[in-house]
Amino acid sequence: MVQGILKDEIFGIISQARRCPTETFIICYVLQSLAHSIWRKRNARKHGEQPLDDKTLSKMVDKTYV
Repeated sequence: MVQGILKDEIFGIISQARRCPTETFIICYVLQSLAHSIWRKRNARKHGEQPLDDKTLSKMVDKTYV
């Protein structure tokens, strides 16, 4: 799904040794939630639903973290 430099940066952030386990968990959770939100948007569009604009998607993702 993610390729090249972005993939390396994401894995670098997750695997930093000096990060405490709680921070690593939160980062992984946020990335997983973001990937799920993007997947939901793509899946809804694929099945004929009205596409969400970026602002609505951003609000939906923010609600997940708060």
